[in-house]
Amino acid sequence: MLISLVPLVYIANLILNAILMFIFMILGTLFSPLYELGINKELEKIEIQNMIEKGYLDADYTKQDLNDFCVTYYNVLWQESLNNACFRYL
Repeated sequence: MLISLVPLVYIANLILNAILMFIFMILGTLFSPLYELGINKELEKIEIQNMIEKGYLDADYTKQDLNDFCVTYYNVLWQESLNNACFRYL
């Protein structure tokens, strides 16, 4: 009598994927606060204020406006300090 292992392998694969997904969710939850450590909030405000004063951003900018600016001009305006303001968007 020949027994196929295909269903058992399929089930084991599903269980392994579920376990790995759970582990990565836990790790993401534990390490997500570390993401904010690279940002100096005071410098971020100063850099954004400088962008507004130079006309790069409107005074009523949105996060999407800041994202678009950072993605488009971060490498072009490398001589200006945009590290803290653009950290989340790069």
